Amino acid sequence: MQSLGGERFVFSILVNDWSGRSNPVVSGIDRFGGILAAMGGPEPSAREAVLLGFGPQPAQEAPPAELKARLATYAALSQRPDKKNLPFLRSALRTERDPLLRIVLADAVYRSDPEQGGGALLEAMPASPDVFLRLRSVGRELALPIPAISSLLDLAVDGNAEALARLLAVAPLARTAERDEQLAALLSDGLLEVGDASPEELFSALRAAPGSQAQAAIELVSTGIEQSGTDPAKYPLALTLRRASPEGAPPSARFEGWLSVLERRPARSAESVAQSAPASTGSPPPAPAPSSAPAADPTPPAPAIVPAPLPQPAGLLRPPGPARANPAALATPPPDAKPASCTGPSPTCPGGG
Repeated sequence: MQSLGGERFVFSILVNDWSGRSNPVVSGIDRFGGILAAMGGPEPSAREAVLLGFGPQPAQEAPPAELKARLATYAALSQRPDKKNLPFLRSALRTERDPLLRIVLADAVYRSDPEQGGGALLEAMPASPDVFLRLRSVGRELALPIPAISSLLDLAVDGNAEALARLLAVAPLARTAERDEQLAALLSDGLLEVGDASPEELFSALRAAPGSQAQAAIELVSTGIEQSGTDPAKYPLALTLRRASPEGAPPSARFEGWLSVLERRPARSAESVAQSAPASTGSPPPAPAPSSAPAADPTPPAPAIVPAPLPQPAGLLRPPGPARANPAALATPPPDAKPASCTGPSPTCPGGG
């Protein structure tokens, strides 16, 4: 690069660990290059003019004929995504000042580079429906497809809160009396997928959004559930709504209203929800206090059971013999005593007669 003073510079810039939008990084690099290009300028005003060329430009509406011509060109590029078009698209996005054209350009950048084009789209698309309503009106005249919504839905499926806020902002446009049928079909299918892939993020966005936006989004999701044949009882967003209330407490009127729309039933009152709650959530009934005196039992007591005597084994009882006259006769005779008479040697008379 050659500066205003004629000096040549060769440099490179590396940005590490940046997880935000790419547009501020590109703008900062451009400013740095502008400072180098202004080196050696004849007057400070020349350097300021160079730096102002890289600053944010105020919005300015293009003439109607020019607006339609450029809008058709940028929309055609968005329908044919190609990374070869990125240098032209990014350059046009930095210099374009009409907000309608910036949305279509940012959409074309995202479609050509989904990994790094999300920041430019979120920056170009405001979180209000006014600009998009004007863009949609001009697009209908030119028979152009709906811009930016499909790209925002891609970001919202991954749980991007900024993309969800912008989608909820345009949701009421699909539920008014002059409803946009193409927008309604696109949002009902897309938000149904968002509620399945990122139910917690969609629930948080619904809570933070104004009531009209949240109600319109819930109605669009309900339409998607009905058309796709999804079971509302198993739908992740409906399950998240049921878990949102404290354990044992009925859901709030707002959450119950959203659930009734998703399940296509009348909304229940808080009293009916509390009565239909399972009994296990309440405390068990208290045990009766013990009485100080035992209660009288009218049933007469059963007679005591006396066990019958067991029969004794045979042989243990002997008939009594005759009484002995002289108990002393039981004494053992002395060992040298002999029988009164014996006739010869025998076991009972060893010595014989």
